[in-house]
Amino acid sequence: MPRTEEQNKTIRVERKQQIMDAAMRLFSEKNPTEVSIATIAKEAGVSKGLMYSYFKSKDELELSIMNSTIDEIMEIFLVSNKVIEGPDDFTNRINRLFDHVINNVATWKIYTQLILQSKMKEFLMSPKIQDVMGWYQEQLFNYLQKQGFEDPAKEIIIVGALIDGISIQYVSAPEFIDINIVRNHILDVYAKKC
Repeated sequence: MPRTEEQNKTIRVERKQQIMDAAMRLFSEKNPTEVSIATIAKEAGVSKGLMYSYFKSKDELELSIMNSTIDEIMEIFLVSNKVIEGPDDFTNRINRLFDHVINNVATWKIYTQLILQSKMKEFLMSPKIQDVMGWYQEQLFNYLQKQGFEDPAKEIIIVGALIDGISIQYVSAPEFIDINIVRNHILDVYAKKC
């Protein structure tokens, strides 16, 4: 009995995810530039030719992984597009982010490796990413302004640098880094009550 169109669609989605999961496993062990399409296909249990029916190139596969990863990370910040309502809400988002880093080291390692590739600059400048980042920065700016910071734009850069820096250090050597030192510092400085 032939499969229905819906079954074919489901299989296609599952197979695509299977390939992305295999690539992510490999990327968590090696730099993506060192992993070939053939290696990814073998890890996913598909032929190289079949892989190309899902992703036209390794770059397209990497962009799909980056898109998926950024969606996952941004959901932590966006919390259903809610504004940051106060220190408790800010604390919740920072805790969710740091917990995500701790519980998803491989994902953050891949994110870090991919985002540092020059070809990702165009992706990061895409309207989707710029819209989301602009919206979130506006919410963070308004929150920090309400908290009494003289230069909220400068503080956004500092918070971002602290998060990026500790994330990179933590995914590189989680056994040697106490990520909670930076988490607690951010909360001590930026989640104080007005």
